Amino acid sequence: MCFVKVSQNQVNVIQMRALQIVFNAFSTKISGNFWKFLVDVCAISLSFTIANYIVNFPYGKAFFLCLSILLLSAIAFNYMSHLHRHIWRSTSIHSLKSICLYSVCITVLLLLVMASSVHLSESLFKFTLVFLLLSIFALTLPRILCRIFHEKKDLFHGEKQRVILIGAGKSAELFLREAKRRQGNVYEIKYILDDNPDLWDKKIFGLSIYGAIKNLSHIANRGNVDLVVIAIASLSRERLLEITHMAEENQLQVKMLPSFDKLLTSINVDPENVSAQDLLGRDSIDLNNKELQTFIKDKVIMVTGAGGSIGSEVCIQLIHLKPSKIILIDHSEYNLYKITWELEHTHQFKNFIPFLISVTNKESMEEAFTKYNPDIIFHAAAYKHVPLLENQIKQAVVNNFLGTKIVADLASQYKSEKFILISTDKAVNPTNIMGSTKRAAELYCQSLNGKENTKYLSVRFGNVLESTGSVIPLFKKQLKAGGPLTVTHPDITRFFMSIPEASQLVIQAGAMGQGGEIFVLNMGEPIKIKNLAERLIFLSGKRPYKDIDIVFTGLRPGEKLYEELFYEEENHIPTKRAKILIAQSKAPAHGVLNKYFLDMENYIEKNDVKNIVSTLNQILAEKNLNDRLAVA
Repeated sequence: MCFVKVSQNQVNVIQMRALQIVFNAFSTKISGNFWKFLVDVCAISLSFTIANYIVNFPYGKAFFLCLSILLLSAIAFNYMSHLHRHIWRSTSIHSLKSICLYSVCITVLLLLVMASSVHLSESLFKFTLVFLLLSIFALTLPRILCRIFHEKKDLFHGEKQRVILIGAGKSAELFLREAKRRQGNVYEIKYILDDNPDLWDKKIFGLSIYGAIKNLSHIANRGNVDLVVIAIASLSRERLLEITHMAEENQLQVKMLPSFDKLLTSINVDPENVSAQDLLGRDSIDLNNKELQTFIKDKVIMVTGAGGSIGSEVCIQLIHLKPSKIILIDHSEYNLYKITWELEHTHQFKNFIPFLISVTNKESMEEAFTKYNPDIIFHAAAYKHVPLLENQIKQAVVNNFLGTKIVADLASQYKSEKFILISTDKAVNPTNIMGSTKRAAELYCQSLNGKENTKYLSVRFGNVLESTGSVIPLFKKQLKAGGPLTVTHPDITRFFMSIPEASQLVIQAGAMGQGGEIFVLNMGEPIKIKNLAERLIFLSGKRPYKDIDIVFTGLRPGEKLYEELFYEEENHIPTKRAKILIAQSKAPAHGVLNKYFLDMENYIEKNDVKNIVSTLNQILAEKNLNDRLAVA
């Protein structure tokens, strides 16, 4: 056994160090609470002194006894009730209850002591009542002042944004409450507007409701506001557009209040920017109906281009309809990984089979059909970037037309129930390779319909917000870089829709289709890209042409000023779904087109781009085809 000799000086040093550590820990823990404790005891003492001055109670020799009992009871009850541990900056009605109970206990004990040591009298009851009220006030006042200081101290950290709040309902109430309570708040609510006349001239959190939303421009003209915050969760998109227009005219930025969940879990109240999808997207189609359940439930579904913007959303929408299995086809490893991960981990759906193959690989596609024999095919695989494909003609034709032909033929060979081609408005009167290949694909599918048991149909729609290659992500990237935003032409217009809406339309059309139809979404009025760029700049809090410029670069190869949804000779037939129309036209017979299709495959194999384009133009010669059909 080994002993270590320690000197007396070393022992003293160790003892002093130990005492220092204990003292530091003790003082760190209790310092804040100690001062609160001391303030409370002083408040009780002050209340006793003032009450005594007001009532002038005759204590006689019992004064020091009563004062001693008062101080001891104040210390004891404070410690027992943990009143000193309350966080003053969060003082609430619950804190007030604790203070009242604390004061009542001290007052009752003081009353008993004074009654036994002096005597019962009217002045005793007056004294105790005055003491009780004064003690509650003296204990509450420093807590309220502390809370006010913490809520207002961010005034010293910069200028607040002055806000017109749209809406005076539950969302607005929660926003106002959280904005006042939380630290770091940078919003000062100046005005509240609501269309409910019952609320006009009334107050919420001390702020008056000034009238209807139409008064926004009038209030903005006063010049003391910076921001419009919308606090109406159920606001229609038409009304949202109206409000943003009024705000734009008055150079006011617009934001939307986040959901209740975000408000409750965020450290700071931070309204969100209005997105392009908020402004341009429309209400979703209801997928919870018997027609769709019957169409999808317990069936094997194949989705080509499953990792793309539309294909992946189609997969996500499909899983709610309980298919037996989803076959995922994509030639991009990363996109295929993304959709498989999302299905499995985000949506807990595991009944899928991924195939890392291209739709142009007939042998690999046939292997997928042989193994799983899909009942329904959603064909979303396509190249879609117009200017790029103008210089990649063979690749565009191979992927968009030949790939469609391979999958469509296999659907017929393996007796699939339905084949749904996802087309585009660029297939109408096409002026570019991309639109031409998609129109050729439409014609091929129409020509196949009725030849076999498989029902073939197409779904035609415009630009999809936030999709890969869409103008919205490009504008956002340019905004982040400080501009400028690039637009090809001041008058260029496009139809827009959201990714969920496009995907729901595809599924709905698949359920409705009887074969041979081209379904078209009623997309409303087209939007000028220039106006969209201006609105995105404005919604980001900047001023178009001042803070962020817009540059017009000229139309690109193959690009049209405007898009169309129908050919002139196509009839617009309404369906039971208000947003979905049918482009009714005379479908070409397969025999008439088949020669061109065979020629196209031959020229593709020979890499004969000139004849590929020539044959593509012959396929798209609509009037000539119709004349030949009339003779046949």
